[in-house]
Amino acid sequence: MALFNNRLRLRSGIVINLVALGFIILSFTDKNYSRGKLWLIITAIFALLVLIYTYYYSFSQTGLWRETHTIIPGKSQLTTGERARALSFAYSVFTIILIVFLLYQVLSKTIPHIAAVAGLIYLAHILPAVYLGWKR
Repeated sequence: MALFNNRLRLRSGIVINLVALGFIILSFTDKNYSRGKLWLIITAIFALLVLIYTYYYSFSQTGLWRETHTIIPGKSQLTTGERARALSFAYSVFTIILIVFLLYQVLSKTIPHIAAVAGLIYLAHILPAVYLGWKR
């Protein structure tokens, strides 16, 4: 589908994906989720649906996910240098985000919720594709 092949649309999809992911992670880092607020559950489900939609069209349909996670000899459009820069950027940014997240958890004396941990794992996997999508 050519919906997100336009540069502006691809970047918009990436930003919306990261905002939805950030909302999901931040809503489950505090004790908001344990209070059983219906609005939090509804907005988290909505953010998850937006996350899935933007992932599908921004990373899956454009091939960004495949470019960063598989190496097909002779068919890869990425050079080794581009892939190395994307991975270096991604894991540098992820390390900083993870340190801040863990510091927050330690200072607030809370245990991370599984949804926040799953969101961080997802973030680690999409960051190289975010870098490549932004450079396109």
